[in-house]
Amino acid sequence: MVADISDRRVTRCALLSAGGLMAYMSRGAQQAFLNSAAPGSFAPLPVSPLQGSEQVFGGLAAPTLLDARRSERSDGSWAFAPALLALGAAAAFALKSRDESRTTMFSKHDRRTFRGKLHGHTFGKYRLRKNKLRRIQGVRNGTIDLENIPQQGQPEPEHCWDIQNLLSNPMYYYPPLVRAAFQDIQEERFVIERANWKELMGKKGNQWAFKGWTPPGMTEKVEAGGPVPPKEVAASVVGEKISAKDVKTLRERSRAGILDCQKALAENGGEMEKAMEWLKKKGIAKADKKAGNVAVEGNIASYVHFNNKIAVLVEVNSETDFVASNAIFKDFANDVAMQIAANSTVTYVTSAEIDQVAYAKEKELEMAKEDLAGKPDAMKEKIVEGRLKKKFEENVLMGQKWIKNEDITVEQALKETIAKIGENIVIRRFMRINLGEGLAKKDNDFAAGVEKELAKYKDGPGDSKPAEKPAEAPKPEAPKAEAPKPEVPAVPVTAQMVKELRARSGAGPADCKKALVESGADGDKAMEWLKKKGISKAEKKIGNLSVEGAVASYVHFNSKLGVIVEVNSETDFVAMNAIFKEFAADVAMQVAALPQVSCVSADEVSPALYAKTKELEMAKEDLAGKPEDIKEKIVIGRLKKQFDDVCLLNQKWIKDENLTVSEVLKQKIAKLGENIVIRRFARLTLGEGLEKKDADFAAGVEKELAKFRA
Repeated sequence: MVADISDRRVTRCALLSAGGLMAYMSRGAQQAFLNSAAPGSFAPLPVSPLQGSEQVFGGLAAPTLLDARRSERSDGSWAFAPALLALGAAAAFALKSRDESRTTMFSKHDRRTFRGKLHGHTFGKYRLRKNKLRRIQGVRNGTIDLENIPQQGQPEPEHCWDIQNLLSNPMYYYPPLVRAAFQDIQEERFVIERANWKELMGKKGNQWAFKGWTPPGMTEKVEAGGPVPPKEVAASVVGEKISAKDVKTLRERSRAGILDCQKALAENGGEMEKAMEWLKKKGIAKADKKAGNVAVEGNIASYVHFNNKIAVLVEVNSETDFVASNAIFKDFANDVAMQIAANSTVTYVTSAEIDQVAYAKEKELEMAKEDLAGKPDAMKEKIVEGRLKKKFEENVLMGQKWIKNEDITVEQALKETIAKIGENIVIRRFMRINLGEGLAKKDNDFAAGVEKELAKYKDGPGDSKPAEKPAEAPKPEAPKAEAPKPEVPAVPVTAQMVKELRARSGAGPADCKKALVESGADGDKAMEWLKKKGISKAEKKIGNLSVEGAVASYVHFNSKLGVIVEVNSETDFVAMNAIFKEFAADVAMQVAALPQVSCVSADEVSPALYAKTKELEMAKEDLAGKPEDIKEKIVIGRLKKQFDDVCLLNQKWIKDENLTVSEVLKQKIAKLGENIVIRRFARLTLGEGLEKKDADFAAGVEKELAKFRA
């Protein structure tokens, strides 16, 4: 470093000397110019070649104007500038001038840049980093010896333009002579760098010379006594084996940080699988530390299978809402919902939720089996415990194989996610609905059903079978002879009127035309006529068994509330209808909008709950002293109002408050021509039943920021 500073001073002295010479040369050029032409506005004067610089006027020699100007400037003032430069250089060397500038240069462009705005007020002043200033002062004071301090650098990564990569790239062609020359040059450079490997290897500069090369004295020596246990390889050698590509691959697989991936590869000798295991163990350790934290925030996730036969709601909790909005957390919650849908046997989240009464009963039954008769009690106990563990583990979510990686369980996937996010995560609860679960489906003859449906569209008498003619006997009806009563309206029914009514009601063209004829071409009366007709059709269909259908879900935009609902129909043809699917989705949203709703209809209210509520109402003080019959009527009215508020069918329709859910259901029945039943629903509200810590927000923010402070 001292030699470098001396070289810089010598170079500066040489530059100053060159500047002085340039000044002398410029003076010579100026003199030549003045000899050839007058400066400024003076024109060149003719000079006689015989008389030189003098002209004869009356026998006297008079100097010219040019000679006068030359005489004015022919003093020694022109040498003042280089002398001043030389004096300044001598003063600079005497005062031990700095090897680097400490002044801030400032221009118009700097006013628009960050550094310019930051240091613009220090124009012409010192601006030097404190650590560099201390280093310079230490060198001047003699406390820092630059000759004995190793100069730390940084290993340079591999580049695509390195000659080694270019030589191995098939897209670049090198003649054999050129390739051999490049290789010879590289080998010579490698020999020089390997000789100084203690200063360069893993520390400074390009590392190509040390790739696949082991420093002398680091090879393992096998003694005659037998194999020697493996020694720890130097960190620099391990670092040489770890490439940026391996770190990138491990980071994509594990989603851990760059430094963690580098450390994992270094600890495991660059082996990818061992590094993954190392990170998993590290992640699990972190997860175990976070397991005791309270998780109140989180998300509600849903999954509906593509055939609309299975729906799942799951609540996954976290410690803070910051994590709940994280993409990794949301993906994990959705994957858990899909996991539950794929494992139909799962009924518990953890083994701690297993009903101990059911467990004891199953254990008693297993102990009484004949295959265990005659065996010692200790052996029977172990066998039964193993059987019960296997049986109940199939019902526990945490013990299932992860749907996206069968090499791990759901519990391990949960701990890996905890390690990535850095907060405790809890799969709290879930709800599942399987379409038609618990309903008995009619085992009808398919061919007979098809024949029955086709019989509706047969017109000719010859098309029907003779055996079915007696069934058509009750056709003659005397009152139907009076049917041709409709009077011709004063306003004729036009195609435009039929089109408008059809758009309003959704009925067929024939029904719309008939409604207009019956109502005298009045659109409102025709709508009433169609509604009555639709209601009568719906009432006829209500008794039919509805086993098919679809399940639908609704999750609020903030993922704090989720609903799944099962809506049944008679056939799967209607279940695949767009109107039916839209109605099911609307019902799910209706349930989410009404948190007080707890049942579909009043029939689901248990008699015990009804009797208990009635008893409480009858005992109220405001009814004291009134006759029993009046009290009975008042209490029945109160109970009806009270239970109507919790029944879904009695609520106002969310898309049209002039209708109730029951009325909209009947409209859909009339439109689709089949019975439709809203069978059941399930609702999950985030954090329901959990207590959230009332922590100081400012203290929490300060705690989080403290993690990132150096």
